Amino acid sequence: MDYKKLRTMDVSPYIEQKGRLNYISWANSLDLLLQNDPMATWEFHDVIYYAETAMVGVTLNTFGKHIEMQLPVLTNNNQPIKNPNAFDINRAQMRCLTKAIAAGTGIGLMQLYADEGLPL
Repeated sequence: MDYKKLRTMDVSPYIEQKGRLNYISWANSLDLLLQNDPMATWEFHDVIYYAETAMVGVTLNTFGKHIEMQLPVLTNNNQPIKNPNAFDINRAQMRCLTKAIAAGTGIGLMQLYADEGLPL
């Protein structure tokens, strides 16, 4: 499978809604990735702290590419979390992985993430 085909994949059966934002859960995103590239791997970066907030990152290796993404640790309303705990960081890491999957493979990219108001 290649990017051009995956970016046109209909992900509407996997779309969920939280508030006014649509998203694909990390579990569905990861499942779709591994169905198409069972050799995909990822590695989370060290958490970077900025005053009371934090940034997570991931490197995704898929289809022979290395995709790096970063994401601030955010609330469900996309506001930075002050002094995030381990759960907040884990949730942000999985959202960051989902973002990397979209960028690296095209899965859900145009259906969900083309608008900058994205749910990540």
